Amino acid sequence: MRCSISYSTTRRARRCRALRPLGHGSADDGGRGGVEDLVNARKLANKIADEHQKAIDYHDKVEPKFDEIRYQIDKLELIVDDSLWPLPKYRELLFIR
Repeated sequence: MRCSISYSTTRRARRCRALRPLGHGSADDGGRGGVEDLVNARKLANKIADEHQKAIDYHDKVEPKFDEIRYQIDKLELIVDDSLWPLPKYRELLFIR
């Protein structure tokens, strides 16, 4: 989704602002989004030949990126309408019987 809207009153603009921390914001965010950070960390870890060192790199550098993304997703789940969220929300998964 391209987020180049300058006004803040539309639903799309609100969604764009909410997605920026995940790396789906405007081009001026410098690629600092969490998804890009995760992808880049995985690319670097996958280049490591030694499996033990690769596992350490995944633990130390890749896994923390999931926590950052998870935090943003949890915030999004609270503000995005259920009709626009195609996946089960985390709180819904906790109570499925």
